[in-house]
Amino acid sequence: MKNLNLKNNPSILIVEDDELIRMELSRELEIYGEVYSSGEKNDIYKLVQSNYFDLAFIDLEINSELLGFEIIEILLVAHGRSHNDTIVTVEQKL
Repeated sequence: MKNLNLKNNPSILIVEDDELIRMELSRELEIYGEVYSSGEKNDIYKLVQSNYFDLAFIDLEINSELLGFEIIEILLVAHGRSHNDTIVTVEQKL
């Protein structure tokens, strides 16, 4: 991976129900910051409601539910700050 110019220890969220993909992404991204990941609905909601993320990788369909859109909505709402700098990327199977 190319060396990214990120702030010191950014908080990175990975939402992916495929465990192998989630683990590989986590492994690749942990050199850039603190990585939080989950593929379970309840864990995902706890993470996004109690943490601030600088970068988020989100699978739109989690265990046959379109949870990704709900998660993006939560992330894009400022968490007690004047603005939210989270960058969100999504994936959808065609």
